[in-house]
Amino acid sequence: MTLKSFFLVIFISSASISILFSLFTKETALFLLDIGVHYKINYKFISLATLISSTFSYIGVIISFYYAKKEEERRLKKREIERINLNKIHQELKALGQGKRI
Repeated sequence: MTLKSFFLVIFISSASISILFSLFTKETALFLLDIGVHYKINYKFISLATLISSTFSYIGVIISFYYAKKEEERRLKKREIERINLNKIHQELKALGQGKRI
């Protein structure tokens, strides 16, 4: 799992939980009672904590996309330099081959 995927999974899950606990409090309470959670939960705290977590993970996603883009540009530049060097070597070998025939 790449860093980009890790932050994206954390962002999606924390944003979903934040929306669930902030907008659908009655449905969430009924669901928690159905699965057997009988103690009182502070919905505002969970919503705020997951909102903060999703904010940080979103920043992580943006940063990891930026570094992935920079790494891709660096890799393409290196490939281009290697291609140019390989073409130079082929030209020199061609010139040497033509020089021997003369």
